[in-house]
Amino acid sequence: MSDYETPIPILPTASTEKPHEIKLDSISTQPKPAASKRPCKECGKLVGGGYARCRKCRELGKGAVGGGKRKESVAEDERQTKRSRKGSELEVAEELGVSSPAPTPATSSPPPETDNDHDMRTSSPGPQPQDTTQNQTQHKAPTIPCRTCQTPFRAYGSVVRCQACRLKAKGLGQGDAICQDCSLSFKGFGYVRCAVCRKKRREGVEPISTEMEYQTHSLLLRALRTVVSASKKAAWRSGPRGGGRVRFNGSYTIVKDPRISNVERAMIVAKELRMHGGIMFDYESPLLTSTSEKGKVVFRCLCGSPIHISKPTPTLPVAQGEEIESETECGGTIQITVSSDSSHPLGIEGQRVDVRVWHGDDT
Repeated sequence: MSDYETPIPILPTASTEKPHEIKLDSISTQPKPAASKRPCKECGKLVGGGYARCRKCRELGKGAVGGGKRKESVAEDERQTKRSRKGSELEVAEELGVSSPAPTPATSSPPPETDNDHDMRTSSPGPQPQDTTQNQTQHKAPTIPCRTCQTPFRAYGSVVRCQACRLKAKGLGQGDAICQDCSLSFKGFGYVRCAVCRKKRREGVEPISTEMEYQTHSLLLRALRTVVSASKKAAWRSGPRGGGRVRFNGSYTIVKDPRISNVERAMIVAKELRMHGGIMFDYESPLLTSTSEKGKVVFRCLCGSPIHISKPTPTLPVAQGEEIESETECGGTIQITVSSDSSHPLGIEGQRVDVRVWHGDDT
């Protein structure tokens, strides 16, 4: 026998199983979970086919704005609003010293308004316990009886009498009204506030003021344009002298150019403000020019002047005088101050630019 023997191949054993046969034990008898099913938005029942609600809830919701559970929630919100309104009326009646009827259960409907007013008028005054179960949220002014004529009306603020009784007490006529904010009489015309109070509400907070340090010169110009635009809108709503004041204070720092002094830098900034800042001022004739270490220039605001100023003519002396008067109507000033800045950690010398714009009255 030689040293090298040929290996004997190992043949696979014969199997009785056929390749196409499938064992029943390998098949799972557990049901597969329902695919693409989600709970109904109304009742929570699993719904398939891509629907958000089951068939029953869809049938209940046909032909109406919200059906099924949504109808019940809307009705519950209405009942809650009525209960909160009833609670606010009870509180106001307690403050005025007028007794109110006993609170009704939450499930029952509120009594008619006329019966409620009759009970509040005929009952004897006395303190009532506060119902903590009522919702104290108040969306509108409460309805209380007038102290003089007992007529129900909506009370704004600390008013305890209706508008007709207040007008009668002041000797005013039918076309007059009383402002809700200042309590002064004015011609109604369907308004609840006088012209002065309506103007204050439109203008908002006066004056429009801002004070901030900006990173670049462009950001300062953008902020100034925004403030001036808001001022012009307020002035347009309230008249030529009626508002839109501006108190703008902004600053930024740049690297100093040794060839440009502080005063020259201030004039350069003033020129850019006139071109891109949205304000008009007398650039050619500054009111003040300081040549000290801090370059400071002050200009007169020309917000009241026309956009195109015509040349003076000897035939129109009156118009020329009116135009000059309109230029000085505002009384505002534009002040630009440039100073040296050595606060950089690497010792780089810079220039700090401060821009102050006072536009409007009370400057």
